[in-house]
Amino acid sequence: MTSPVSFTEFLHRFPKVDIHYHLLGGVRLSTMQDLARQYGVPLPEAEAKSYYRAYQSGTGERRGGIAALHFLYTLLRRPEDYYRVAREVAEDAHATGIRYIETFWNPSDVSMPYRQANEALTRACDDVERERELGLVMRLIPSINREKSPEEAVAMVEAMIAAPIPMYWASASTTRNNRRR
Repeated sequence: MTSPVSFTEFLHRFPKVDIHYHLLGGVRLSTMQDLARQYGVPLPEAEAKSYYRAYQSGTGERRGGIAALHFLYTLLRRPEDYYRVAREVAEDAHATGIRYIETFWNPSDVSMPYRQANEALTRACDDVERERELGLVMRLIPSINREKSPEEAVAMVEAMIAAPIPMYWASASTTRNNRRR
């Protein structure tokens, strides 16, 4: 016979899926600060915390998700940076009981060739699944940034075609309120 668990513990243990997770939305505060230090980007603690809901009330500053995305993409300069973020997202997902996660990222915003970021992220997903310690399946969804031009969107899709990864899907939206016909 198993012993009863609290509702909170039940929810934590219950296996979950997350099918719409923004990769850079999972960057840990400590990782943001580490990358800023590594690349010599000034980042006062209050500013760093202003990007995270959990800390905003203590800073008095609030920056939106888009501002955080723009800032974080400037900090991710090497394939190892993308690998680190993907691994940390997987670890944090596992800690909340997630067993399957689809993470969105915007290839047109990266500061390196698509293929390099793509390979680092794919390697992280492969490593997470191969090691099995997290019990997690992680997929990547390259997403066309709706703030970019149609030409940039086409260039991103062409880069994806040139470097296909079977576990990827593409996503595009042109407005915030898409309507299906």
